[in-house]
Amino acid sequence: MFCTKCGKEVPENGECPCEQPQPQQPPQQQPQPQQQQPQQVLQQPWQQYQPAPSGFNRPFSSTPAINALKQAGSSPLFAAAAVLYSLLLIFSLVQIFIPTNIMQQVTSIFNEAGLYDEIPSEARNMMNTITGGISAGTIIVNLIALITPILIGIGMWIHFAASRDKSHDGMRTGGLTMIKVSVIIELVFKIFLIFLPK
Repeated sequence: MFCTKCGKEVPENGECPCEQPQPQQPPQQQPQPQQQQPQQVLQQPWQQYQPAPSGFNRPFSSTPAINALKQAGSSPLFAAAAVLYSLLLIFSLVQIFIPTNIMQQVTSIFNEAGLYDEIPSEARNMMNTITGGISAGTIIVNLIALITPILIGIGMWIHFAASRDKSHDGMRTGGLTMIKVSVIIELVFKIFLIFLPK
């Protein structure tokens, strides 16, 4: 008689060898690679610090927004803008204090018309007093108008200095605050002048 499963001849005891439980062999273990422990090299404290190679540009800050703000504030383009703005302020201040001799212009007009000798001396003295007062008032008004631009210029230089500071991770915003407050004051003042009754 033959086994219906494997097709081999069934021995006399009536059991086919394919139906007998096979002795289990232990699973073959694959050799595992030995894990190597990382070797710790103990260094002396002075050997742990390695200076950055030359030409290595360390970021200003670990925070990307502060890093971008510091890079923009310390760039040569921002420095050029601060220098040009400062020169503009210096020229504006010089222009205020250059005396504009209004009386000399009035005198030349009267001389060309041939009327200067006919003006009484009291009237000439009064004209000198009035033009002196006008020029002093003009200087004061122009100085008041230059207060906010001067504060903006100072704020630009403070921001430039704070942006170049790599000693700490944060950002000092005193210069930006000064610029912001100055712009707000100037905007409010100009709105006030627009709505001032004429």
